[in-house]
Amino acid sequence: MEYVPGEDLKSFIHRVGALPSPKPLSVARQVCDGLEEAHRVGVVHRDLKPQNVMIDRDGNARIMDFGIARSVRAKGLTGANVMIGTPGVYVARAGGRERSRRASDIYALGIVSSRC
Repeated sequence: MEYVPGEDLKSFIHRVGALPSPKPLSVARQVCDGLEEAHRVGVVHRDLKPQNVMIDRDGNARIMDFGIARSVRAKGLTGANVMIGTPGVYVARAGGRERSRRASDIYALGIVSSRC
């Protein structure tokens, strides 16, 4: 795994305050690019949140911690009706169950972007 010097988005925002325009849009675009690539190869992150977005020394955003990611092309280790991910607003749910689909990552991205 690559070492990325910097700090997570949550810490970054706590340190500098609300991000000045156009930085939130830049961060959201970079995270979108990362999610697009993950989804292209069939991977759903499932735990996208500000703590899992790293801002490197050059100010670029990178998605981190694919520890509970899931392949949409293969059977996973979690069974039906099993919740996984950070509790709270970041995990999309349908009928009380987590949706391990691309849409759940997009939902989380919207929440993360609104926090910038």
